Amino acid sequence: GAQQMRSFAWKDDGKSIVAAGFGGLFLSEDRGETWEPVPVTTSDPWKQVMWVGDRWAAITDFHLFFSKSGRQWDLVPGLRSIFYGVAANPNGCILVGDAIFHGSIDGGNWKQVAKREIGRWLHCAASSPEIFVAAGAEGAILVSDDGHNWEPVVSPTRNDLHAISYDPHAKRFVIVGRERTVLSSADGRKWRLHPGPDWMDNPYTVTASNGRVFVGGAAPEGAVSRDLDTWQSLPLPTNCHGSAPFDEGYLIGLNDTIDLLREQ
Repeated sequence: GAQQMRSFAWKDDGKSIVAAGFGGLFLSEDRGETWEPVPVTTSDPWKQVMWVGDRWAAITDFHLFFSKSGRQWDLVPGLRSIFYGVAANPNGCILVGDAIFHGSIDGGNWKQVAKREIGRWLHCAASSPEIFVAAGAEGAILVSDDGHNWEPVVSPTRNDLHAISYDPHAKRFVIVGRERTVLSSADGRKWRLHPGPDWMDNPYTVTASNGRVFVGGAAPEGAVSRDLDTWQSLPLPTNCHGSAPFDEGYLIGLNDTIDLLREQ
């Protein structure tokens, strides 16, 4: 079944969405009303999926796949590393994990452009139209204007960082990590530390959209905030493994199901 769905990506038509996680890939073509599993040629767990240009991109532990339909997925040959995150903007597409790779928006021309620092894996990536941001172990945050040239920026924490999201409405990046870590930045370069929800020691999913931020993790209780300093509790049936915006609420990946969560 739909076990531990970590990531969701809407097609640009606003109707079709792909979910990716421990239980494989799932496709909905009716705005999340019904889901069907997608047969794929790998047994690796799926880490992340996103809409890139005119197709979905999805990563497993070691591989990158693309699909225009959401049903047939094509492996990118000759590209193998340990992957945790994918992001894209008009300057191309990036993959992060054991290193940073850059490719064109149509899914080709991949090359390694940076190495991680020793012991500091990169766990997640996001982008605005102007900048790419990658974050990971021991509070590491790296940025790039073009996807090719990367530099570290000052991080206000040494805690491991797990997930990042960019809100184009609020023009704000948000990162979450261990020990209730919540960071925000308007430009990706200067970061502010916020008090995370006190009932969630280990948040590992964040969705920033329309000026709101949802955080989920290793607790049967989510959290939502606008200012990132005060948090509203949202009770959940299980831990939350992934999330995505949906109208005035969120699609969330629970232990064994995909659910719709609305703010109370």
